[in-house]
Amino acid sequence: VTQLQGGIALEYQWSPAALLRVTGYGGQRQVGQYLAFSGAAAGSSGGVVDLDRDYGGVGARIIVKSMLGGQPLTLTAGVDGDRMRETRQGFVNDFGVQGALRRDENDTVRSADLYAEALWQALPALAVTLGVRTSRVDYAVDDRYVTSQNPDDSGSRRYANTSPVAGVVWHATDDMNLYASYGQGFETPTLAELAYSPGGTGPNLGLAPALATSWEVGMKWFPSSRQRLNLALFTATTEQEIVVDTATGGRTTYQNAGRTTRRGLEALWEANLGGGFAAHANYTYLQAEFADDFVSGLPPVIVRAGTRLPGVPAQQAYGIVSWTPGGMAGFNAAVELQHVGKLYANDRNTAFAPAYTTGNARVGFAQKAGGAEFTQYLRVNNITARNYSGSVIVNDTNARYFEPSPLRNWMAGISVAVRFQ
Repeated sequence: VTQLQGGIALEYQWSPAALLRVTGYGGQRQVGQYLAFSGAAAGSSGGVVDLDRDYGGVGARIIVKSMLGGQPLTLTAGVDGDRMRETRQGFVNDFGVQGALRRDENDTVRSADLYAEALWQALPALAVTLGVRTSRVDYAVDDRYVTSQNPDDSGSRRYANTSPVAGVVWHATDDMNLYASYGQGFETPTLAELAYSPGGTGPNLGLAPALATSWEVGMKWFPSSRQRLNLALFTATTEQEIVVDTATGGRTTYQNAGRTTRRGLEALWEANLGGGFAAHANYTYLQAEFADDFVSGLPPVIVRAGTRLPGVPAQQAYGIVSWTPGGMAGFNAAVELQHVGKLYANDRNTAFAPAYTTGNARVGFAQKAGGAEFTQYLRVNNITARNYSGSVIVNDTNARYFEPSPLRNWMAGISVAVRFQ
């Protein structure tokens, strides 16, 4: 894999009450991948993937500060345009040697988004947010490998949606905010998810977008001048969830399931402990389940409502204690502890990776010279050399679900950041 990307952001203070922000980015990505099969069949997409991708986009937004009913009002409106074009080729994998052509197509996706948001300080202790975003995403496939045994798979698909959001924040005290929010989400398939059609040739243009509705309530509190505590409770229901159908030899196909639900909580605590010491801890509990029966896998099996979503742990926790004493060439150090709960590997929940806990440590230095900042670090991960599966290949056809993570490993790095006035 090789990748190059760049971007720029420009801001113009139109007036004391209006700010214009324009952004642009572009990049290129090249991928070569040898899969664990030959892909020699005439209707196959090949066992070697050669992918060249160019992408970029521009966006503009204006932020205007005004008054409504004698209270501050901030209005934001913007537009985004993005484009991605890729040349996807597939070749026979002749025992590790690239062979004959089996796929050759140009894939293009374009998106256009309009959005607006209003933030109104309705009362001294109450702020209200209303927003809307409308999106249009167009996919097009130009198939250039057409034979008597491999039909023309050219085609196109358009997705469109308008999603509202709303929120309210109550400044209960000088140190505590309580909030509630509602939103709808619109998730189109990625080009990788559209790349392969289950049981057929060409792209999976029948894949539908996932539509989500979510609610969240929470608290943000400063118990003292040196501590911060955040707590959030959330629920989300998704229709037409995009899920893994099969994963064979490194190639994954996707399909739409029915409804899924996610309910959980998130908690975060941060503290300045004095003497240069600081602490951070967070915890997430997530109950993610299929809410409808559906058929998945190869051979096809029925997945019952109530089973857990694979690849999504029910519990995660992370903690870090850092020390920055000051002086000593910017010396700093930290120790970390991470816990990840049991991870199901297939839709039916018959296989799982056990929970694991690992520890990490790092030391570093930081210096400044004029407008430049220099940093150096050394980091050791998985100090106890725990043997665990950090990820799973969901619904692998051959039940090869588990991907082992590195044992004890280390990395070192330096960086230079320059600020221009």
